[in-house]
Amino acid sequence: MNSTTSSKKLLGIGHSHISSLQFAMNDVKDELIDKRISLELICLVDQEFKDYQVPSTFGGIDGLDFPSALKLKIEDLDPTSDVIFSLLGGNAHNIMGLVQHPEPFDFVYENLAPTVGDNNEETLLIPIELVEKALIRQGGFPETVWGLKIIRSNFRGRIIHCESPPPIYSNDFLMKNAGVFKQKFMEFGITAPLVRYKLWKLHSKLIEDECKKLNIEFLLAPNKFIDANGFLTEEGYAKDTTHANSLYGREVISQIIAATYNHKEIL
Repeated sequence: MNSTTSSKKLLGIGHSHISSLQFAMNDVKDELIDKRISLELICLVDQEFKDYQVPSTFGGIDGLDFPSALKLKIEDLDPTSDVIFSLLGGNAHNIMGLVQHPEPFDFVYENLAPTVGDNNEETLLIPIELVEKALIRQGGFPETVWGLKIIRSNFRGRIIHCESPPPIYSNDFLMKNAGVFKQKFMEFGITAPLVRYKLWKLHSKLIEDECKKLNIEFLLAPNKFIDANGFLTEEGYAKDTTHANSLYGREVISQIIAATYNHKEIL
């Protein structure tokens, strides 16, 4: 054990994307002990915290707050040394654009041109401003922003929000692992990879903008699991359409550990 390292608590709060970190916990236990770090992960889709929004007559955001059990975990942290990190939401871009829209659309994002013709159908080119408005209203996005605001209102210390995993390029893999999306994929098809990538990038930018307003750091997805075209590498695939696996989760934990000691390492 490194006796010169002061002990720290890391509290992770998230929805389904935090599962990749949960699966990696056993692989990082020795590193956590060596660095004297206590790591707790709270998944808001688990039964214990599924009802994570409760009515509030005092404080809260939009008349809602975290339940007392979750607030107590936050209050137990030392804002001068401990860190909260978030994997809230992270699927709004998938909800909006994983299944091909009945009227295929595309948009220009930064230097990424439209992908007209990818699905051998006429593609509607729409202004990015409309895509932004749709993403902001999409299920998952408001919940993420609400959660970040609640965490900040209850904790004055350091908060890090983790970018959601990059999209999977292979439509064949998505079809083979479609799960609940299988019927929709068969009926409407899968959105072109580059459109899905642009939606992910735009979603990340919009969330990062919200983080800046709240003085929350934005942790980029680990480069080790991003291929040359910006998609999730096969090494990081989970056996579904939207999540990453424990290897990816292990790398995110390493990023967070590094970030607790060196701010520059989150870039």
